[in-house]
Amino acid sequence: MLRAKLIAELSEFSDEDVIAGARERFKKFLTDPNMLPPHLRPAVLDVIGRYADQKTWDKLHELGLKTQSVEEKGNFYHAMAAALNPELAKRTLPLSLTDELPASQAIFLVVWVARDGEQPEIAWKFAQANRENLDAKLGAMGAVRFVPNLMRGFSEPQRADELEAYAQKYMPAKSEVEKAAEEIRFNADLKARIIPEIHKWLSQKNPSLKR
Repeated sequence: MLRAKLIAELSEFSDEDVIAGARERFKKFLTDPNMLPPHLRPAVLDVIGRYADQKTWDKLHELGLKTQSVEEKGNFYHAMAAALNPELAKRTLPLSLTDELPASQAIFLVVWVARDGEQPEIAWKFAQANRENLDAKLGAMGAVRFVPNLMRGFSEPQRADELEAYAQKYMPAKSEVEKAAEEIRFNADLKARIIPEIHKWLSQKNPSLKR
C-alpha cells in the first residue's frame, strides 16, 4: 500500500524515474497482465494516464472497453480522466454520458477530470452544458455531492461564490455546498499566503529563478 502511494505521490511531482518505471511496467502489462501485481495497477495506470498522449489514451480506452471486471474498468477510466492534457480531458468527459460505465461510475469521470486531471474549468463548463443529462444519472446522494465535489478542484474565492449561486438555483440541499465553498475559500487563502513564500524560498536557493 505504501509503495503504491509513493508511486502516486512522486508522479504528481513529475518524478522522471517514477514515470519511466510506470511506462515500462505498463508496456510489460500489455504483453502479460500478470507482470503488474493487482495492488500496484491503480497507481501505475494513473501515472500512465496522467502523462498520456493520444495513443496511450486510446489504448487505455480500448482496455477499459474490453475488460469484464468492474474494478479494472474503473481503473482504466480513472487513468483516462487523470490526463493533464486538456484535449484528452475533452475526449474523456463525453464518455460520462454514454453507457460504457454504470451510471454511478460514469458520473465520476467529470469529477476525476476536474480534480485528478487538474482540469476543473473544462469539467465545470461540461457539467453546466450537460446538466440535465448528468442529473439523470445521479441518485439522491449523488445529486447532493456531485457539483460540490467537482468544484473542489478550484482554489479561487470567486468559485465559492459561483458554487453558492448555482446551488441556489439548482440544488435543494446545501450542506455539501457549504462545506465545499468553505474548502475552496480556505485553499484560496492558503495559496495566496504560501505560494509567494515558496517563490521567495526558491529564488533564494536559485537566483536564476528570479524574474
